[in-house]
Amino acid sequence: MPTCAPPPARRPRAWFRCALAAFLVAATAAVAAPLELRGDAGFHDAWPQLRALADPSGALTVEQARARLSEFAAPNTPRANFGVRRDALWLHLPLRVAADGGGDWVLSVEYPSLDRVDVYLFAGERLLQAHTLGRVMPQAGHRLPGRAHALQLRLAPAQSYDLLLRVQTQSTAIVPVYLIRTAQYLEREAQVQLVQGLLAGVGLCLIVYSLAQWLTLRERMFLDYAGMVFGMTAFFFTLNGLGPQHLWPDSAAPTTRVLLVSLLLAVAAGSLFVERALSLHEVSRRLVRLLRLTAAVASVVAVAFLAGAIDYRTAQGA
Repeated sequence: MPTCAPPPARRPRAWFRCALAAFLVAATAAVAAPLELRGDAGFHDAWPQLRALADPSGALTVEQARARLSEFAAPNTPRANFGVRRDALWLHLPLRVAADGGGDWVLSVEYPSLDRVDVYLFAGERLLQAHTLGRVMPQAGHRLPGRAHALQLRLAPAQSYDLLLRVQTQSTAIVPVYLIRTAQYLEREAQVQLVQGLLAGVGLCLIVYSLAQWLTLRERMFLDYAGMVFGMTAFFFTLNGLGPQHLWPDSAAPTTRVLLVSLLLAVAAGSLFVERALSLHEVSRRLVRLLRLTAAVASVVAVAFLAGAIDYRTAQGA
């Protein structure tokens, strides 16, 4: 009966090394592959192609960041979420425009609460565009009107580009980056504005109803509910970018104050509403004291923040 000679002792190890090397090369190539803009696709999510570099000092210039492109790495974070951070963050997105993909594209960073986003577009060594977006910039200064941070790019067919973004914010660094054809961007914006407008309208109806009930019945619970709904409605209206776009387009200053104060108002009024709506004084005096303490702390933090006694991060943490 024929027998099979066992393979040499080192062959399995050699095969393993080759397979591992091939996997690492393929993974590296996948991370470094540019985002291809094609004519048959008008919407591209840039997350799979984005590479990131932390800048703890916040002092890197765009030229220094370009010199360190080899140090950029694929983000090891939840999708488009880099968490709360005090340092600056550089993002690199290589682009390749197909022969039928030239023309106007919109770079959309769809998280309105980012403080500052510096955008640099390079073709080879040549800087084509440099703009600053973010909520610290008045909406009137944005290159493209809308809720989010958007910039129009004119890209030539069959060309390669490098897009660099420097992100710095006091809030969570959520950075969803998309490349969208202008017509599709405007259509998408109209749909989002419609939904957000309907939600704000529902909030206003609840506020008017609650105030009418309070004036009629003189029941404090309805006033607390109106305060809670007003705070939540103002918070989400501002968070989603409609407040800066429609109510104070020429000034970036109110955005941070409205976000924090409206949220603290919702916490304070909501705590008092829960206490009265559930008649907690009949269940637990300790819970009543805890909710009233929560409302008092939220109120004090809001006043201290408006007076400048505490900064944004301290108030946000509270």
